[in-house]
Amino acid sequence: MAPDLSAATVQSVNIVARCLPLVTVLAWAITIAVPVLDSAEPSGPNIVVNSFGAEPYQWDEVQDSFLIAWIAVLVCAAWAWWARPQRVWSVVTLVVAGGLAWMLLGLLLRPPMLMWDGVDAQGRPTGGSVVGEPAAGAVLWAIGIIALGVSGLWGFLSADRQSPSRVEATGGTAD
Repeated sequence: MAPDLSAATVQSVNIVARCLPLVTVLAWAITIAVPVLDSAEPSGPNIVVNSFGAEPYQWDEVQDSFLIAWIAVLVCAAWAWWARPQRVWSVVTLVVAGGLAWMLLGLLLRPPMLMWDGVDAQGRPTGGSVVGEPAAGAVLWAIGIIALGVSGLWGFLSADRQSPSRVEATGGTAD
């Protein structure tokens, strides 16, 4: 059985659980401009992936899966402030954090790659390839994912300490 926490401690945990999704939103907002993956190719084709799955500020290339991830992050952050973290919110937040971690892991293990070939004017074969390499934004994504996961865990801890069945069992009050 988990140790009993004072009301002040539960409230502090609750506040931290509500603030951590904002860290995720901030990290994802920064990665609009800071690439998560970047081939850093000085000439020729280049691969850059930001938190919308496209090059920074290329709004016509936004990928649906990245847009859904953005919506999920924003919903988790708004829900934390709309209603106190509850078990349902905590589970949803943990699922979203797990999905984002899966997404980042997929990008890192199977980065986008571009290959081309051709012939120049003199008939010599030309070609090459570029691969999206992890960039600074990948670290920011990981920080955001960890913050969201910890938020879900702490929200679950906070919600467990405020549950009506626990309050009735101890004869105390919810707050």
